[in-house]
Amino acid sequence: PIITPKPVTSGLSRGDPPRTAKFDLTSLAVADTVSVLKEAIQVTLGVRRQRIASESFNPFTREQTSSYDEIAYTPTYGIVVKPWKRLSLYGNYIEGLYQGPTAPEGTVNAGQVFPPFVSTSYEAGTKLDFGSLGFTFAAFDITQPSAFVDAATNIFVVDGEQRNRGLEFNTFGKLTNGFRILGGVTLMEALLVNTGTGNDGNTAPGVPDVQVSLSPELDIPGVKGLTLTGRVLYSASQYYDPA
Repeated sequence: PIITPKPVTSGLSRGDPPRTAKFDLTSLAVADTVSVLKEAIQVTLGVRRQRIASESFNPFTREQTSSYDEIAYTPTYGIVVKPWKRLSLYGNYIEGLYQGPTAPEGTVNAGQVFPPFVSTSYEAGTKLDFGSLGFTFAAFDITQPSAFVDAATNIFVVDGEQRNRGLEFNTFGKLTNGFRILGGVTLMEALLVNTGTGNDGNTAPGVPDVQVSLSPELDIPGVKGLTLTGRVLYSASQYYDPA
């Protein structure tokens, strides 16, 4: 175990805890779905107006140290095709404005708030639904900025992008009377790209390449209302830093 140092509190006034940051996130979305051939083909189009306003404060002087106010218009596109009543094929593209990361305690620039960023997401997949039992399979590609603590300087930096590509399989529903299951497997490749620190092609820290979840439920025969539940989670090993 590593004992972390007690936070510095000398100089702080007693009473209400001092404000260190303030965030204001607002969003307005408009979307519409158009269908043809008795909903065998459905197309969704949408747009969001997102705003993120941030202020950082010195906890000792209570003075504002940094701020930003960003607005982005982000689109959403989606299509669903049902060649068969129980089978759906789908694809979508989504953009989103997300709050920038904050440098953690212990770093040289602790408390620094980075500006917001726009993340992009592509997904294509299929869903097979038999009513009592269903399956989904999807492929995805998500890009977002890469943020980490530089081991050489102990400075929290935003450097390049993190590109997450993977496959996801899920199943849900009733296998037999009284026995239900919910679970899935995710295979993911999270790579660092366009970095300025020579980490291009490295696996992003903190991201396992395999994740598995399984949650079964069993109704106890003869005891109405009594159900046994369980949950198993597995995550493969992960890298500690971008190097």
